[in-house]
Amino acid sequence: MVALIGDGAATGGIAFEGMNDAAVSNEPMVIILNDNAMSIDHNVGGMASHLRALRTKERYLGIKRRTKNFLDKIPGGKFVSKCLRYVKDRIRRMLIPTTIFESMGFTYLGPVDGHDTEHLIRLLSAAKAMKRPVVLHVITQKGRGYAPAQEHPKLFHGIGKFDPKTGEPLKNAQPSFSDCFGNTMNNLAQIQDKLCAITAAMPGGTGLLDFKKQYPRRFFDVGIAEEHAVSMAGGLAKQGMIPVVAVYSTFLQRAYDMILQDVCMQNLHVILAVDRAGLVGEDGETHHGVYDVGFLRHAPGLTVLAPASCKELEEMLRWAVLEQNGPVAIRYPRGGDRGYADSAWGQRTFATHRTGGDVTLITHGVMLKNVMDAAERLAEKGIRASVLRLLNLSALPIKEIAADLPQNGRVVIAEEVNAHCGVAQELICQLQKLRPDCAFFSIDLGNQYVPHGSLDALYEHCGLSADRIKNFVMEVCSREN
Repeated sequence: MVALIGDGAATGGIAFEGMNDAAVSNEPMVIILNDNAMSIDHNVGGMASHLRALRTKERYLGIKRRTKNFLDKIPGGKFVSKCLRYVKDRIRRMLIPTTIFESMGFTYLGPVDGHDTEHLIRLLSAAKAMKRPVVLHVITQKGRGYAPAQEHPKLFHGIGKFDPKTGEPLKNAQPSFSDCFGNTMNNLAQIQDKLCAITAAMPGGTGLLDFKKQYPRRFFDVGIAEEHAVSMAGGLAKQGMIPVVAVYSTFLQRAYDMILQDVCMQNLHVILAVDRAGLVGEDGETHHGVYDVGFLRHAPGLTVLAPASCKELEEMLRWAVLEQNGPVAIRYPRGGDRGYADSAWGQRTFATHRTGGDVTLITHGVMLKNVMDAAERLAEKGIRASVLRLLNLSALPIKEIAADLPQNGRVVIAEEVNAHCGVAQELICQLQKLRPDCAFFSIDLGNQYVPHGSLDALYEHCGLSADRIKNFVMEVCSREN
C-alpha cells in the first residue's frame, strides 16, 4: 500500500489520526511525505518547524547529487559514495536522534531529493521490501521546471488563464470579494481593538495579507486545520475577543462539529467569513462551495448572510463585528461584483429588484446577475417577472414574501447550491401554507458533483445560466396556463 501526503496536509487532524492507526498496524505500507514547504501559502506551525529541522541545510541535496555523479565516474567512486552515505546517516542520527514518525512507530527514510528519480526509485524499492509502515520524506520544489511558478509558488497554487511566456495572470483589475473583505478587516481593526483574524493556511487567498502585516499580534494562521481554527475562535470569543475565521466554503465543511458545539451552542460572537461560496470555476471540482447554505442553516442561532456585491459584504461585515453579539456567517463568491454594485443591506431580510405580475423569481447572493438577465429575456417573450433576493438565509421573511406574491402567482426559486442544500424546501413549505393559491418551483445545481470549468460553462451545464433559467420559467408558465 502506498499513500501520498503533502507537508501542508500533514498538519490536519485526520493526518495524525491516520498515522496513529497505521504506525501500530504493522501493515506493509509506504507513506510518501512530499515536502515542498508550501500549501497555498508557506507552511506554519510545529509540524512545519519539525520538517525544517529534518531537512538538511540549503543546497545540500544539490551538492550531494553532484558529488555522487562525480564519484560514479571515477575508479572506486561507488565504494566511496557508499561509505560517505553510511557516515552521513550515522552523523544525522547523532544530530537528530529521532523523528516524530519514528517515535510513533514508523521506519523513517530521508530526507531525499524528490527530483533525483533513480535514487527515489531505489528508496521506494527498499521501503517496499521492509514490509512494514515506512515514511519516505521526499523534498521537492513547488513549480519546478517552470520559472514563473518556481518564483511565485503561491500565485500558481491555483490559477486561471495566464500568459505562458511571462507567467502573468490574464485578469481585469476589478477588486474581488476577498480583497473587499481584507480591506474592511483592516478598517475595522483600527476602530475595534478586540478584532482578530484566523485563517487555515491561506492568508493570501482570503485577502488577509495586509491584515497580517499591520496587526501581526491579532492574526493567527493555524495551518490546514479548520476544526482547530473554529474551536480556537470560540476560545478567543470566550475571552472577549471578536474573532473572524476566514476559510473557503469547501474547507469549512471539516469544521461542522465545531461550528455547532464550540461556537453556536454557546452563542459566541464569532464571524465566519465563508470565501469561495458557490461555483468557483477554475478552482476545480473539489472547491465548489455548494453545500454551506445547507449545513450552516442547521446551526441554531447562527445568522447566515449572502451579499450580492462587495459593498454589501462590507456593510454586513461591519454589522457582524460592531453590532451583533452572536455567531454570524457571511458567504461570498470567488471573483468580484457581477453586475450589481449597490447594497440593500439596510432592509436586512430581502430586496425587490424588479416587479412583474406573471412570475416571481427568488434568489440570493450573486445569482442575482443570472436571474435579472433571465427576467430581461423573459420580458422580451412577454412574461413579466418580479425578482426578490434574500439577504438573510437563516431567518426567512415568509410573511413579507407571501404578502408580495400576486394572486394565483407562480414562484421559481433559483439557487447556486447542490440539491437539498439551499432554502427552497423550507421556503416552499412555509409559503404554501400562507399562499395555497400559488404554484412553487425550484431550480439548483442538481444532485451531482459539479466538474471543473469556467463559470459560464458551469452555469449552462447545471441549468443556472440566464438562458436556462428563462427556459425553465417559460416551461413553468406554459404548463400552468
